[in-house]
Amino acid sequence: MSLKYRILIFVLILAWFAGIFIESITCFIPDLMITIPIFIKGYSLTCHQNPQKIFQIYCGDSLLCARCIGIYFGLLIISFNNLFSAIKKFPTLKVLLYFSLPMLLDVFFTTIRIYKYSKISAFSSGLLFGSVLFFYFYKGLITLQNELREK
Repeated sequence: MSLKYRILIFVLILAWFAGIFIESITCFIPDLMITIPIFIKGYSLTCHQNPQKIFQIYCGDSLLCARCIGIYFGLLIISFNNLFSAIKKFPTLKVLLYFSLPMLLDVFFTTIRIYKYSKISAFSSGLLFGSVLFFYFYKGLITLQNELREK
């Protein structure tokens, strides 16, 4: 995939990630306050937005829970890395399973109350999952691009 598409992917993920913190951004740009309900509704499609599980940043709250922020931050980091070193090898689905295991175990253990919910462990396990998830997302985009070229 060409650099211009890799830049576009990064910018879109960055914009999505920045939107997570719109409440804090409105402290510096108060005119954006009117957009908060739209952002909350939009992000509610991807996250439960449980108030006990969100980060409080500066003068506002994040719109996603710690785990979802970790997932999107992982996507953002790998997409940034992809700008400088294009991905050529893609991991097998087994790797996705291994990287999702810490997240699944964290959810399971907190659900059955083996230990209390921790924003740090939720963020970390989401970060692992999001980092490897980008490879599958990117591979899907390459496959789609190739199929569209064949038509």
